[in-house]
Amino acid sequence: MANGPEFNNDFQNTGESSEDRPKFVCVTIPPPPFKVASVTSRDPEDLRGIATEGVLTWIDYIADDIVKETMVVAKKFGFSEKIVDQLVKGSYEAYEDHENELGMVMPAIQVKGVRVEVHPIIILVSRNLIITVHDRNIRRLEYFARYGSSWMSRLPSMMPTIDKLTLLLTRLIGVNNERNFEQLREIEDKADDISEALLDPTIHIMETGRYIYDVKHGLIQYLNALWRSLDLLNKLRYGDAELITDNPKILNKLSEQASQLTKHISLTEHTSQVLISGTTVLQTLHNNQLLIINNRMLMVMTWMTIIGTAVLVPNTIATIFGFLFAVPNEHLVWSSAVIIITTVVCTLYAYHWLRSGMELVEIPERSKGALVRKG
Repeated sequence: MANGPEFNNDFQNTGESSEDRPKFVCVTIPPPPFKVASVTSRDPEDLRGIATEGVLTWIDYIADDIVKETMVVAKKFGFSEKIVDQLVKGSYEAYEDHENELGMVMPAIQVKGVRVEVHPIIILVSRNLIITVHDRNIRRLEYFARYGSSWMSRLPSMMPTIDKLTLLLTRLIGVNNERNFEQLREIEDKADDISEALLDPTIHIMETGRYIYDVKHGLIQYLNALWRSLDLLNKLRYGDAELITDNPKILNKLSEQASQLTKHISLTEHTSQVLISGTTVLQTLHNNQLLIINNRMLMVMTWMTIIGTAVLVPNTIATIFGFLFAVPNEHLVWSSAVIIITTVVCTLYAYHWLRSGMELVEIPERSKGALVRKG
């Protein structure tokens, strides 16, 4: 085997910072009598000999600039520029089958608060080599590399290389999908926060509406990424690529992953329906708050009308009496009695007329206790 770094039986996480982490993690099945081993390096030249002579090799590369560095790494390990050009354009639908080499983009989902971020993982495949390229935000493949040598050592030694290659590719896609599925839990937690907020009839409508939009938008991004992952599995399963085995048992593993993705897509769509119902509830609450304000305005106008009516009629009578009689002392008693009686009668009549003519809706906060007592 060509000169290079010494083989280590296990890849260990040394707790280094992101800048000091090795850029290359390599897990390989070398030719006999060597055993499956893991290698870390910062220079691709150290791994070229391993990739050339190994029976099956997986190299995971951590890129600072995924567009520029993918091309450099691909050339180092014999991949053509043409296949890389199509993969680095930023489309998650990219899938290139060039017979002796295969390239694809796999979406990796991360949820941060209510934001959903989708990062590309570029996969390059040749007859005995798989290279994955991603940025430093994605750690899931690094975690898999810790037990990658153990997993690859369980592959039967007599199994054809193309079967081993397909199994390894399927496992890498499965690792990514499993971590993607975990992100839905965080989105569901945010949806549960919305459900709790909607229990409060005094919530701030604009803030809650914005929060619902952010969660729903993130859910749409998440759903789009799952559809891209499902498309990738279907292309591998039915695309008849030269580097993918025809063994039905191994291809069934791709079908199983596609089935799991379909279930999670259905679950995600159900969560989306829950958010839509939350939007409907929010609109109902908004209309209810407008009704409360309208009722309060009506109540103010009602009492203003009552007071105005109570004062208007006696004031008119008092004006007439003052004009006709100048209210001498002998008329003071009965004229005062007329004014008082008309004030009371007009007040009662105005109150009765307004109460019978307008039906006011009770404020929910006040009626809630009554509903509880009835229950």
